[in-house]
Amino acid sequence: MTPRIILYLAVEGVLLSRSVTRSQLRSSEFRILKDSPHVARLAELLALNRQTDVVLNSRLVLELGFRALLQLFPTLFCSHIVGATIHGNRLIRCRQLSQQCGRCAWLSADAERRQAGQLVVLEHDARCVPVPFRDRAIIVSSGLEAATSEDWRRLRDLLEPHEINSVN
Repeated sequence: MTPRIILYLAVEGVLLSRSVTRSQLRSSEFRILKDSPHVARLAELLALNRQTDVVLNSRLVLELGFRALLQLFPTLFCSHIVGATIHGNRLIRCRQLSQQCGRCAWLSADAERRQAGQLVVLEHDARCVPVPFRDRAIIVSSGLEAATSEDWRRLRDLLEPHEINSVN
């Protein structure tokens, strides 16, 4: 049986600047995700791996809301996005989050909740990746636009499904 693969994707720092603001994202100039060649390349990888689901691991879900954040992505990319590691801004406000709770904790809790058999993490900061997942993480500290051909090859390889033998 081929398992679903979950790609945990950090938006800020990987696809957008770490310091992007809500007003920048809401302005019409911020079609960057829809027009980005890096997002297009990532969408091509996902199209080749249809069993891959994308989960957004981003504070922008809190600031903009999940649906508003989805509108920044191309339609084909959105078809792979199945959720986020944290609920949207209608349920939880940024100021209610403790200082200790961040993307690393969100990712860990979400992977446990989804019972992710095969996962891949695309992140800009290794500190945001739980230790058990670091061997399945690609860290692009300067963003996806600065990713090397080795980073892209490794991402492609990690997104390849691995057969799981079922017990009869």
